[in-house]
Amino acid sequence: MKLIFSYRNFFIWGLIFLWVGRGLTSLAYSAELIDKIVVVVNGEILTERQLEQERFLNQGKWEIENMIDSCLFKQEAKKEGITVSSEVVEEYLSKIKANFSETEFELILREGKLSLAEYRGWLKGMFLQQILINQKRMQISEKIKVEEEELEEFYQKLKQYLQGEREGEEEIKQFCYYEEELKDIGKIKIALIVIPDKDSILTAENIFQLSKKRVDFSILAREFSQGPNAEQGGELGPLRLKDLAPFLREVISFMRIGEIRLIKEKNLFYIIQLKDRKELLFAQYETIIEEYLRQERVEKGLQEWRKALREKAEIGII
Repeated sequence: MKLIFSYRNFFIWGLIFLWVGRGLTSLAYSAELIDKIVVVVNGEILTERQLEQERFLNQGKWEIENMIDSCLFKQEAKKEGITVSSEVVEEYLSKIKANFSETEFELILREGKLSLAEYRGWLKGMFLQQILINQKRMQISEKIKVEEEELEEFYQKLKQYLQGEREGEEEIKQFCYYEEELKDIGKIKIALIVIPDKDSILTAENIFQLSKKRVDFSILAREFSQGPNAEQGGELGPLRLKDLAPFLREVISFMRIGEIRLIKEKNLFYIIQLKDRKELLFAQYETIIEEYLRQERVEKGLQEWRKALREKAEIGII
């Protein structure tokens, strides 16, 4: 399998390093680190100095468990025959150093208790890990097949969730979270003219007929409606069907965009125009749903692979 290397995959590591070096002063480091062993992974010794360096480079968010995973990934990368040339490391290092003077860069290394050689080694390790994970991701993805029935089932669940008809499973919520444009799917815009029963059905019927004859609905609403937003032409939305009263929801569910209906509920007449409906079209989202389901399964596969690495490893926490 051909491995494709991209600086974009690793640029964030350099940015973290630069940001930490410039602004992170809240982390306290002892004057001298005692280089004691904290964990042994398949015979490889990892020390307290390395742990503190990783915490510095990862903005403090690094524990022994992270250290173990990182070590296992690098060991596995070597088994897979993945290599990173010194030229690649030096080229990336040069991009980082270009943002500082030599003195500034040395101060950053000193703050992190890092030698230049150690930082080079850390960069190389990050490259190895990311290439390995990308390779595993591709291998897992190649074995995944998302069936048409699964796409249709997910689509129906998503449609119901967006219409407010169900709470939705976690994967549905996650999909909506990542797809920003879905926030308006399932929502409608309506215009409403509300007339009290006391004004007689002829008045409501006459206004209804005028609206069907293409007399501007907003003008009629401003003139005759005693309902909400009359001054704005009776327009409401975007809103979800579940936010409407049941009698309105039942009618509007079957209306076409631009259609006008007259209904009576208790002592009020309602003339309703459906202005817009943001629909979820299967053809539009089929490929997006397939990719989402595939990536979810890839991530699950990666977690299982990580768990298997752990189970096979000899790990001794001191």
